[in-house]
Amino acid sequence: PANIKANADYICDGTSDQTEINSALTAAGANSKITLGPGTITINASIVTTAAGQTLQGYGHAATTIFAANSAGSNTTLVSLAHDNAKLLDLTIDGNKADNTGRTSMLCFAGAGNNFIIGNVRAKNSAGNGASISGHGVVVLNSSVDTADFVGLVISTNAGASQAGVRVIG
Repeated sequence: PANIKANADYICDGTSDQTEINSALTAAGANSKITLGPGTITINASIVTTAAGQTLQGYGHAATTIFAANSAGSNTTLVSLAHDNAKLLDLTIDGNKADNTGRTSMLCFAGAGNNFIIGNVRAKNSAGNGASISGHGVVVLNSSVDTADFVGLVISTNAGASQAGVRVIG
């Protein structure tokens, strides 16, 4: 909607939207929230948090979709929560497996830090794993993985960790 775009610092144009989102994450720094407006956000490379405490939030999984473009390539992690205390909330991640048969790897990945929250996220149409989660203190709330070609949900520990500490709720 026009009022949301009018107040935005970064506006996705429907092509390689990860560029704008990653720029916003970098500029925002630690303990910040990046809101993705309603609509489809098309990416062909990873969205990666850049600092601790960052939140990437949509307007609901029925309203905000991160969509893998035909050129996303194989073994691509579409969203990577790469720092402690990151949150991924209220959106859908669509791996577009019909056009990305080269195994678009994990749709939602929490891997290089701890204390993640993934809430109200729908991951679908993955030509690889639906979601791969590792770290301590990870909470998954009211989220789903649909139509993954390999494993729907992978939960593992970080190297050297004694326990994953992952809670799946709802």
